[in-house]
Amino acid sequence: MPRASLRPGDRGELFTQKLDSGKFKARLYYCDEFGRRRQITAVESTKGRAQTALKKKWHRISTEMKRPRSDAASF
Repeated sequence: MPRASLRPGDRGELFTQKLDSGKFKARLYYCDEFGRRRQITAVESTKGRAQTALKKKWHRISTEMKRPRSDAASF
C-alpha cells in the first residue's frame, strides 16, 4: 500500500532510532511550500531530547513556511 501523500505544510510521523554511538536520532519528513518532500533530523544524548529538538526544528520551519515571502516582486 503506498504511503499517504503529504500536502504542502504537512509533516509525517516522527521516527527515533538508537545509533551505534549510544545517541538517539529523531527524524521526520515534511512537504515544503513547493510540494517537495524534505527530511529533518536531530541527534541528542537521549530519546526525549532528540524528539524535543526535532519538534523545535519543525516548529521553526513550519512557522517560516506560513510567513508571507518578502522577496516576491510586486508590480
